Amino acid sequence: MMERIRLRRLIVVCVGLLALLAACAAPQPSPAVTPTAQTLPKSTAPAAPTPEATPTPVVEAAAPAGPFALTQAWLGELTTGVIYPDAEQLQRLAEALMTDTAAYLDAAIAPAVPLAAQQPALARMAADLPGMEGGQVLPVDLDPGVEAELVIGFGIGGDPLLYAYGAGGHWQVAPVPWPDKIEVSSNLWPGAVEVQDLNGDGLAELVATYRLRGGSGVWDYVQVFRWTGADFALLFRADLLTWAGESRYALEPDPTQPGALQIALTYPHLYNLGFDHKLVNHPLGRQVWRWDAGLGRFAFAEMTVDLERSIWGEESEVTVGDRLHWLVNEGETRFRQGDFEAALPWYEQALALAEAEAWEPVGEIPHWSAFAAFRRAQLLLLTGYVDEGRAAMQAAAAAWERDTIFTALAQAFLDGFGAGGAGAAERAFEAMRAAVDLETYFYNEHLGRGLLRFPMTAEGILSSGVGSLPPAPEWPRVGTFD
Repeated sequence: MMERIRLRRLIVVCVGLLALLAACAAPQPSPAVTPTAQTLPKSTAPAAPTPEATPTPVVEAAAPAGPFALTQAWLGELTTGVIYPDAEQLQRLAEALMTDTAAYLDAAIAPAVPLAAQQPALARMAADLPGMEGGQVLPVDLDPGVEAELVIGFGIGGDPLLYAYGAGGHWQVAPVPWPDKIEVSSNLWPGAVEVQDLNGDGLAELVATYRLRGGSGVWDYVQVFRWTGADFALLFRADLLTWAGESRYALEPDPTQPGALQIALTYPHLYNLGFDHKLVNHPLGRQVWRWDAGLGRFAFAEMTVDLERSIWGEESEVTVGDRLHWLVNEGETRFRQGDFEAALPWYEQALALAEAEAWEPVGEIPHWSAFAAFRRAQLLLLTGYVDEGRAAMQAAAAAWERDTIFTALAQAFLDGFGAGGAGAAERAFEAMRAAVDLETYFYNEHLGRGLLRFPMTAEGILSSGVGSLPPAPEWPRVGTFD
């Protein structure tokens, strides 16, 4: 009991000592200081007039400080609800880019100094270019009388390529023209640029591309220009669609004009006058355009369709069915143009290939050799070989008598044609249209069944080959059915 009492007293004493030590160590507050008022002597200097308030300068949002200020302000608008700029806004963008570019060049790059000596400044400019994607600053030589020239592309949809050149100690800026009859939108982007002497006259031309990006395809609008000293003169244009396969251009030595270059286009050859579709295999098409001094521009020189090569590349197999399809379409192109004699050999080639390969369709594809036999018989009748044509049509109907649609068309054509003579062709095609409602057949049967099926169409099968053709465009437009 006495030990517990002594322990408790010892604890109390220790606690007290600790409290005393803490109090001594704690900083004490400074004593309160009462401020004393002082009286200053009166000034003998005359009172200064009260200055008028200076208004705060208004900085317009369209012109903030810094490089490409007008363009940056325009881009800033896109973050405030403007997602798809209209034509007026895109015009403002072009004007802002031209103004900003001239100001930047005047401040950073001397037009009288060779550009080769200003590479760091050009690299800095390329890094300073505004836009969502990387731009380009390309030294060019389009005008022999100008010391410094540039083509500038910005990573902004809806903006033009710019051509800048030194004149009178300052930089002048001009837009590289948009492709004619193409709506300018934020999906139209500046693309590849190259400078070459294409016509062999010792002066360089500008090859400029604008690219239109779409949901399932990409258009490249390739244009060749000569700079006249005041504006751009158009020497060539090609509209290349990468959709059913890749379309591209290349500059090649012109074998007919030493020192000149020809423009070669490669693309998926789509048969506008045939049975075709985006999703099927296509042969490799090629066009060549060469400089024509008389016309003062590039003109069409030659076209080939390689029926042994696919647009999908060397690794893509070209099947017998593909080749039969293409041979039939070569015939259809000539048949629907009304050139019956030129069309006939293509169907005969298709029949010979199918026989040599013992070909039969596998899967949901048309029976190309059956249709080739049908069209060949029609052509024999239409070109005056009545007995041979009648025998060929009867043989085709007998060979594929299991297909009632096919045999009905064959018999209707024979009945309408009769013994031939005036009006026989018109009667034969009209009899086919009356005998079989092919439009309903293709619609109800989900693009056809049996021998006649997708990508065949009722319109194509019933074509009489005497329709008018649209006029050929001035410039090539490839990779498309349009």
